[in-house]
Amino acid sequence: DKDKDKDKDNVIYFDTLKDLHEKEVFDLKNIIAIKQNELEFIKEHIEEKNAALSSQHEYLDEKNKVLSELQEHIEEKNKYINHLILSNSKNEEQISQLHSLNINYENQIQLIKKSNSWRITYPLRLFTHCLRWLIVRARI
Repeated sequence: DKDKDKDKDNVIYFDTLKDLHEKEVFDLKNIIAIKQNELEFIKEHIEEKNAALSSQHEYLDEKNKVLSELQEHIEEKNKYINHLILSNSKNEEQISQLHSLNINYENQIQLIKKSNSWRITYPLRLFTHCLRWLIVRARI
């Protein structure tokens, strides 16, 4: 009888253990299902973020292309500016030379006007000027 009672107790004990084990397995399956749902949600969230990131990469690629084109344009303009600076330097040099020539010619003109021959021929030049004026007036 004792052995039967012991066997019965063992059966009850193992049945209880089995029930507890089955409940733990059930609980673990539920936890796994919840975690799988969370994982799916996280995967969807990551896919959305990846899509947004991809869109931002495309936007940045377009902006980088525009930036690159603008940098090329700036380089061209800088080359043109450097060309203009060089040209301006040459022009300033020419202006300086022409200014020197002009001063030289002005001095020569002043020397001519102060010369005796210029003062002596003044009446002749005045007469010629008046004669031309009269000829022009006569044509009108």
